[in-house]
Amino acid sequence: AVSVLSLYWFLTSGKSKGKAFLDKSRQKVPLKEKIQLSHDTFLYRFGLPAKNDYIGLPIGKHFKVFGKCPTPSVTGQWNGQSDAETSASEIERKYTPTSSDDDLGFVDLVIKVYRPGHTYTPKRDRFSDGGKMSQFVDSLKIGDMMEIQGPFGHIEYTGMGQFEVMKKQIPKVKKIGM
Repeated sequence: AVSVLSLYWFLTSGKSKGKAFLDKSRQKVPLKEKIQLSHDTFLYRFGLPAKNDYIGLPIGKHFKVFGKCPTPSVTGQWNGQSDAETSASEIERKYTPTSSDDDLGFVDLVIKVYRPGHTYTPKRDRFSDGGKMSQFVDSLKIGDMMEIQGPFGHIEYTGMGQFEVMKKQIPKVKKIGM
């Protein structure tokens, strides 16, 4: 009996899912890895508390990312437009990860980093300040924490052509256009 239990433990250890990380509260995740995919696009891998935890994000949902609001080049404006977030100390953006609930212990975000226009050749005047959140995420060093919250969203794909919209099941579909 002991050998059967030992064999079962050996075969299942490290492969079973832990708990879902997202629970609607704001939580911190550490940056574990940053992989450059192109000159301005990166994969950011954030760790979850345990190696067998999963993000807990249903298909069709997203989570919020929170970051420090950067200082604009012109007070009250961002990229030459009026900025509603000018007095905010924190910004929030919504993201859908490229990893899934099948990936244990981490969550991946692929983000294109929009840097200030003066850093490009030729200079890009239209986006003089760049992207607020992409620059914040890009400024993180390995081990730095970022706050996320979720899951959010009104549409969820539950499989086999079934969707729920605002928690109500809609008629089954045969094809989905993306």
